[in-house]
Amino acid sequence: MAKIRVQRDHQLSLDTVRETADELADQLRKRFGGSYGWQGDELSYKRSGVDARIICSKQDIVVDVKLKGLMMSALRGTIESEIKTSLDKYLA
Repeated sequence: MAKIRVQRDHQLSLDTVRETADELADQLRKRFGGSYGWQGDELSYKRSGVDARIICSKQDIVVDVKLKGLMMSALRGTIESEIKTSLDKYLA
């Protein structure tokens, strides 16, 4: 199992960061399937081979991803790069 953890500081309101996380999760759902939901300030996304959490706070956002299986683990570098690019874009 491969793990990815990306953390970014931000200067945005908590509501804006939550909206951003929600948009990202909805894009993932539309593109790859799966489902997501909120519990407090933590968004969980699940699909076959992937469990992810996006933890939102007033000062930062943390994305934790667990990739299950050889096929998903092989994509670790690509997935991590896309997460970083997306966070940098949305939090700028």
